[in-house]
Amino acid sequence: MKRTCGILIAMSLAACAGEPVALTNSFDPEAVRWAKETGTNEITGQAFLRQQGGGVVTCAGERVTLIPSSPYSTERIRAAYGNGPSGVARFMFGTRLPEPAPGFTGTHRTATCDAQGSFSFSGLPDGDYYLVTRVMWTVGNRIIPEGAGLMHEVSLRDGQRANIIMTP
Repeated sequence: MKRTCGILIAMSLAACAGEPVALTNSFDPEAVRWAKETGTNEITGQAFLRQQGGGVVTCAGERVTLIPSSPYSTERIRAAYGNGPSGVARFMFGTRLPEPAPGFTGTHRTATCDAQGSFSFSGLPDGDYYLVTRVMWTVGNRIIPEGAGLMHEVSLRDGQRANIIMTP
């Protein structure tokens, strides 16, 4: 009975997000063709959140997605994370985006956070990117996770090695 009530509550809270945000830009594969090339840039980083009690939770085991910048990806990122160079998206009450356009996710690179919340990408061409991951945990026997999605913008040029810390 408790589980059924929890699922119903989660479903009703998810409904609060409403209709997906309407996007005005279309995905253009030519705008991100450069991202499939091999380059000499690298990104290393860590992602974590600090809990109210002071504990730190990392993105251990979560996927980190590297998204090349384009008018379409920028509009999606801004809708979900705001207009800053880094952002946070709350799970339950964040913006609801439409399904990605066909071919969009094929332009992404992915890595997995290790136990310390570290990740890396190498062989990247010069360009502007968005890093996206999530940090989440559960408390007790609750079925609704806590945490958030994290985003950070990064520009790479001329064999740069960027070290990014993703946290609010």
